[in-house]
Amino acid sequence: MNKPTNANNNSAMLSKRLAPMPLEYRGSVGEDLRSLPLNGPEDHDTLSREEQAALQAWIGANMRPAKTPDPYRTSYGLKHRFEESAGGCYVTNGQFKGAMLKAGYEPVEPTELNWRFRACLRDHGDRGGTTDGR
Repeated sequence: MNKPTNANNNSAMLSKRLAPMPLEYRGSVGEDLRSLPLNGPEDHDTLSREEQAALQAWIGANMRPAKTPDPYRTSYGLKHRFEESAGGCYVTNGQFKGAMLKAGYEPVEPTELNWRFRACLRDHGDRGGTTDGR
């Protein structure tokens, strides 16, 4: 997993991954779902450095690579797991998507509104899920 070294590289990386998509990947009225408010991964850059650090720490502690995506864990559901965790804060779906990209996790299908990743939650004991036992 190559990680960019500065904000300019991060923005370039996100822009490259968000190339225009064919019409068949657009919403029912023809809109690009990635352009819906609060759903673009580039929104990650609107978080404070402290919020970005907390989100990256949570991903590092709670996510691990997997061969197949978990069909029940999407960016939207995972963002709520982060928000409810100790040290979590409110983030948008797009901010969470951007954090996962920066952590090296690629979406299975980037044209979906709620991304799935080849990742799963780490097992932190029989209550599972997060380091704070939620």
